[in-house]
Amino acid sequence: MELNIFEQKVFNGLQNCGLNISPSDSNLTLGAAVSGGADSIAMLTALVALGFRVEVITVNHYIRPDKETCADVDFVLSYCRELANKGYKVNCTVKELKRGQVASLSEKRECGIEEAARFLRYEAFDAFIKEKNLEYLCLAHNQNDQIETLVMRFLQGSSGNAVLGILNRREEYIRPLLEINRSQIEEYLKEKNLRWQTDSSNFDTKYLRNKIRHKVIPLLDEEFPGWQKAVLSGAEKQVEDKIFIQKLLDGINIEKTSDGNSVTVKDFFSLPMGMQVQLLLRMCNLCSEENRIPYKFLKDTVFAFNHNEDCFKIYADLEIIRKKDYIIVKKYSKSQTDLCFFDIIEKEGRYEFPFGNISFMKKEKLNQVFVNDQPYDFYVNFPVCVRNAQAGDVVLDKEGHFRKVSDVYTAWKVPKTKKDYIPIIQGLDKNQKILCILGGAIGFDNWIVKE
Repeated sequence: MELNIFEQKVFNGLQNCGLNISPSDSNLTLGAAVSGGADSIAMLTALVALGFRVEVITVNHYIRPDKETCADVDFVLSYCRELANKGYKVNCTVKELKRGQVASLSEKRECGIEEAARFLRYEAFDAFIKEKNLEYLCLAHNQNDQIETLVMRFLQGSSGNAVLGILNRREEYIRPLLEINRSQIEEYLKEKNLRWQTDSSNFDTKYLRNKIRHKVIPLLDEEFPGWQKAVLSGAEKQVEDKIFIQKLLDGINIEKTSDGNSVTVKDFFSLPMGMQVQLLLRMCNLCSEENRIPYKFLKDTVFAFNHNEDCFKIYADLEIIRKKDYIIVKKYSKSQTDLCFFDIIEKEGRYEFPFGNISFMKKEKLNQVFVNDQPYDFYVNFPVCVRNAQAGDVVLDKEGHFRKVSDVYTAWKVPKTKKDYIPIIQGLDKNQKILCILGGAIGFDNWIVKE
């Protein structure tokens, strides 16, 4: 089989994804997600040129005008028919989401349109893999996507696996183009005299990825030649470090019981603090916590465990506990829909709440606030009320205008399941104004009123 340079790169990419294949493996069936864009059209073309049987899925999200999004589906169907007529082994399945389904999920999950679309797209992919009995589904992420992702996650302050960027393989999902850049993809398509579709939303800079693609990356290219190679090299080193850390964590015995997952305090504190955070994250993931847990929350929890023999923290549907000789992570049994806390504080001390604890310590004439045993540059006069948000709550902004607390939570992108865990400190003088919103207690921002 005579391959051109691009097709050889795709073949190498498949091998890098862990496929034990040779150029003669033409009976292997691969799935391919094809949107009609340059990346996926190039990937599909290379896969059939390599002799593979390809089951294609294309998803119509109906989040762009019908004229554009339906044209993409028609384009993919037409190209698959064209390949089949030439004798290539290719079949195409169209998955159409319901109109408004993405927007409805976005509202329900309190996330962006892109995130909701991705969730539904992968639901369709999972069903397609089972329906076609596929071992692998190829996705067309390329090296440019990887660089954008690494920059985006750096700017978002991501931690854990997120800083590794896009992985070339995750279970059945593989990405054979991940080491191929966009210019090489377009060169291949021009060489083959192939067209592709362009998604107009890719130019809308209200989306963070597009802002990075069209504004940040061109600036870095102009001012810092060679930066992309350095970023990719850094991510590769991160993967190596992650593998090393995971091997060390494999040596810690996590006991799985019907009540949750636990490790001994001795094992937990035998690790450096950074690895304690990683171990805690692993224990949370073993309890099937689907939400991305903020690094700050995990770090604050570890800090609290290092200074208290008996304390607990709540995050979403997880309860994280230190009880003398054990660290335990388990599902939180109390109904989150009925969560309410309210306590009037009139003296110094340490007070436990569903999110952790708040302490008040006298400093000169005022009382300094500690949240989960960490000091805040924030002071109050007694008495104060510590509670969660109530309907109609408002808080002063920097300009002296009142804002709804619910709007603050929306701006912070706080999921509905976590809103009731954010503590509010309210003064109990004649004005009874909210003095602060301590989102930092569960990994979000803080809103402190400066008077």
